[in-house]
Amino acid sequence: MDNALVLTALIGCVSILYASVGQAGGTAFLAIMAFALFPAAEMRATALLLNIVAAGYATWRPQRERSRRHRSSALKAGVGRTS
Repeated sequence: MDNALVLTALIGCVSILYASVGQAGGTAFLAIMAFALFPAAEMRATALLLNIVAAGYATWRPQRERSRRHRSSALKAGVGRTS
């Protein structure tokens, strides 16, 4: 298997794992890239970007669930019905 595919799979797994508990996973991204011998300048920028994406997802998902629950409870209560 190609090294790029292995790195992509590892970073994807770390992203899912960390986002599932509401974290971003920046240290894990740095560890994976260090083991893959990335240059330090690339590691910083890449880890920052991956951290922003994972944190954004970890923030967006609970917000979406709250919005869905709010809409559902409002419909059950009859809020917004015209007749």
